[in-house]
Amino acid sequence: MKAENRMIERNLIIRIIVFFLWLIVFEVVTGITIGQLVLHFSGENLSTEQGQVSAHLNYMKFMASYGALTFLVPAILVCVLAFFRILPAIGKYKKFKNS
Repeated sequence: MKAENRMIERNLIIRIIVFFLWLIVFEVVTGITIGQLVLHFSGENLSTEQGQVSAHLNYMKFMASYGALTFLVPAILVCVLAFFRILPAIGKYKKFKNS
């Protein structure tokens, strides 16, 4: 007996919501990573108030220069991964195992 392949389609609204959730996750991870890298390479002593203010100013300078890029790169990455249906719950059809 041959197993039947049923294709169950996902709701478009759910796929759009999941796309934006993935976008938020990528943006948050990128922001945290960039913030930590800028703070690390600023070389400031974060145990003092002056060091914290200086590190924050370095972060603000970086974001003023590259803020748009830090938003666009993760957004483009999520769009590409969604287009190729690599991200979970983005594909048009649900995957399931035939038993």
